[in-house]
Amino acid sequence: MEPFYFKSYNKTIGVACDAESLLYTVKCIAKFDSSAIDWHVSEGHICAWLRSFGEKELADKLSNVKDTASFIDTMEEHLNERMRSHRRHGRQ
Repeated sequence: MEPFYFKSYNKTIGVACDAESLLYTVKCIAKFDSSAIDWHVSEGHICAWLRSFGEKELADKLSNVKDTASFIDTMEEHLNERMRSHRRHGRQ
């Protein structure tokens, strides 16, 4: 899978390689350039990238998100839910 590159004015400001690193990267970028996240979200770039490696459920949840705070909340909820599900089924 190809990493997701967050860009702002043709400059790479963050890289994610999976859903967990995406959340971490978004939280970091949000501290100094949330408009870059908002742009990638509104253009559908992140959802398309997530779908490209099988994260359809997460992409669907994020497809209606309009701002960085809601994006982070939705990601955290999804990943926490996934972790709880794995623990219930004996997977780590």
